[in-house]
Amino acid sequence: MEGALADFSRDLGRGNNPWGEWPQQRQIWICRYGPGVEQPELAEKRAVVVVSRKRKRKLDLVTVVPLFKSKTGTPVRISLPPCPSKRFIREEMWARPDLVTSVSRRRLQRVSLRDEQGDIMGTFGASVAYSDWIALQTAMSRWLALSYLTMGNE
Repeated sequence: MEGALADFSRDLGRGNNPWGEWPQQRQIWICRYGPGVEQPELAEKRAVVVVSRKRKRKLDLVTVVPLFKSKTGTPVRISLPPCPSKRFIREEMWARPDLVTSVSRRRLQRVSLRDEQGDIMGTFGASVAYSDWIALQTAMSRWLALSYLTMGNE
């Protein structure tokens, strides 16, 4: 590998975010969970929805909810625009609010679009639809028993 692709691969190997951007709420990213995790924690690459806002302090942590291709656990349906890369992204995914977690920003990368040879052509940038976002927020607040903080319940 030479040039930009080599730099990109080297940056990903170090855990750097080669785009230099901060993940925004509702965006879809790929999270590299593990190594060093134990079951039943997630240990592979997985699409995630960013739920945290950019923090004013330099904490370098991002709160995410993992996405699954099949309906398991206590999921919330998430509809996404069509993506040429079907490895991590489908038009219908399932968010698991019970698996919300904070990870280092360095574990996140954009969804890469590759050609037939495996070379990176660009990235897929998508955000969760607003109606799905509200459903996910509601499910997270219920799962974490925090609904009383935002919905006026006791």
